[in-house]
Amino acid sequence: MKNQESNKIILKASAGTGKTYRLSLEYIYNLLKNIDFKNIVVVTFTKKATAEIKERIFDFLYQVAFEKSKGIELKKNLKEIYNLSEDDFDKEKLQNIYFEMLKNKEDIRIYTIDSFTNRIFKQAIAPYFEISSFETLDSESSDFYEKIFKKIMDNENYYKKFEFLIEEVGEKKEIKNYVKIIEELVEFQKKYVIAKNFELKEEKKDNQKKVLEVFDFLTPLQEIYSEVKIFSEEKGKNISECFNDKLFEIFDQIKKQSENSSEKKIEIVVKNLEKILDSKIKNYYNGKFIRKKELTEILQELQKNFLDKFSKYILKNKVYPFHNKLKEFCEFLYDLVRREKISSKKFTHDDISIYTYEFIFDKNLKFIENNKFTQDFFEIIGGNIDTIMVDEFQDTSILQWKILKLIMDCAKNIICVGDEKQSIYGWRDGEKELFENLDEIVDGSKVETLKKSYRSYKAVIENVNKIYCDYDEKSNWNYEKVDYKAEDAEYQKGYFEFKINELESKKSPTEKRIFKNIIQMIENKEIKNLGKSCIIAGKNKYLSEIASELNAYNIPYTLKSNKSILEHSAVNPIYRLIKYFLYNNFQYLLEFLRSDLIGCLNSHVKYILENKNIIEIFMKNSKEEDFDLFLENFDFNFDFEKNKNENNENNENTKNINIERIEKREREKEKKKK
Repeated sequence: MKNQESNKIILKASAGTGKTYRLSLEYIYNLLKNIDFKNIVVVTFTKKATAEIKERIFDFLYQVAFEKSKGIELKKNLKEIYNLSEDDFDKEKLQNIYFEMLKNKEDIRIYTIDSFTNRIFKQAIAPYFEISSFETLDSESSDFYEKIFKKIMDNENYYKKFEFLIEEVGEKKEIKNYVKIIEELVEFQKKYVIAKNFELKEEKKDNQKKVLEVFDFLTPLQEIYSEVKIFSEEKGKNISECFNDKLFEIFDQIKKQSENSSEKKIEIVVKNLEKILDSKIKNYYNGKFIRKKELTEILQELQKNFLDKFSKYILKNKVYPFHNKLKEFCEFLYDLVRREKISSKKFTHDDISIYTYEFIFDKNLKFIENNKFTQDFFEIIGGNIDTIMVDEFQDTSILQWKILKLIMDCAKNIICVGDEKQSIYGWRDGEKELFENLDEIVDGSKVETLKKSYRSYKAVIENVNKIYCDYDEKSNWNYEKVDYKAEDAEYQKGYFEFKINELESKKSPTEKRIFKNIIQMIENKEIKNLGKSCIIAGKNKYLSEIASELNAYNIPYTLKSNKSILEHSAVNPIYRLIKYFLYNNFQYLLEFLRSDLIGCLNSHVKYILENKNIIEIFMKNSKEEDFDLFLENFDFNFDFEKNKNENNENNENTKNINIERIEKREREKEKKKK
């Protein structure tokens, strides 16, 4: 058979419908089309799936090439699916391919998505970083983020870049909360690297018009006040009664300001932003008193006008500046993180995907021309790719897709297999819409559906169809029902029941009812074998609540939780202090001081950081007997004074650590030495 025109298929297949079988047939079909097995790439999502499909391909090829028992049915299916004739099967050629593949297994290109990206990174990007070998991590450790945070805190220039975030998020009790911000921003990089060229663009207007727009949202607020005031005077009511009781004070404060104090008025509005934008507040006026249709329409229009203009003000004066600062900090942070990872030669799978996508476009590497990979690139990663097959496509993240799409644009044949049902969960950062609309994204592709399940019983299939048909009605998703093996009596068996309870709130009594249902099912012997029964919950606290209920009824269980004694609120601060003494990492001391056990505020941390060198010198040079003196001289009882810089509104007290005593102690030691 000659190498025919390109073949691009989007295969929608539920679990048990024969995805691996069909992919293996696609592989054999490509060999029949005279495509070299070295130029066929198969991408799966697990090592188990990789081993399974490789084994299946060898088995199918052997059965067809040597005309074994299963080969007859395989040939029949190949003929039906791909419209082949007997002449298309060259037995001798297939046998030669089989032996060549056996001898050159290292040339068979079947990978997990992570190992495939890893290969591109190792061959194409790592040399650019001057790295010959590296370690791959499943995930980054918390110590890494703490190390990055410490670098930021230790460097004055770095800290200045981070300071705006501290001001934005406000007072945080524990250092780990700031470390968490760093972690979340680093996690966000896989989205940032795709969207980093996106810019928030302000409309270009003359300066005078800009100035007018800044204060423009005040006008409808003042008009609301005026309209309500006129109404209250006509009805002989106090104006405060005619306003929403939560908002009158704000309107009254604005009204009391002079005509020229627009900045003060804006300050009042911004300060009360949460109240004004509270979704529970439908109207700014009191609907019990103001019912006149004409007036309510005017007030609602003014309210809408205010919200429209105020949102533009927030966008211009809050969102744009914050976006620009955040973008600048992210660029700095990602550069710092990258340098740290290159230095340690340790990368997570996400890191590898990020740096592969980011640097593949580097003009110095010359891997991309006209938005397509060059021949140099393919030579580096192991040869051309004529056919690419992607299994479990619904789990493909946007970042992985960006890399795969570049390869697909160069391939003649594309086969993408996935299950739309699984795509709704977003596992591995998969995007439901990506697989759902893949036929529109991949030019010239056609959609096929595998409808019959060869694995599950009738009862299971019918209930799965019911669940997803209900989901279809709510989400406007065109779900296609799955069939079962009706001709096989064995598959008519089975039992399936599901109960869906929608919680009214986080502390809904419905949860208790669910626990009771589980216990009743156990007591009524509906759940017969406790050893083969499992309860899964989304959070450790839910498991603890369920365990408590089981204890109350003396039902035996084994609880598996990720909790550690070191996470206990009373233990963790001491653990951090011990780590500080052990590793001399100032980060751990800060975490100890910021814990609930000690409760230092931002002002304390800042003061300690400013005197960090003095503390470290003392700790480094002190002996055991000095430590007792240190405790005596160090004012752990704190001096209390009114906090003038932080939480002034709540009149909270702050505690100033007396560092001067440490300085005095150091000076005395120096005198003794002299």
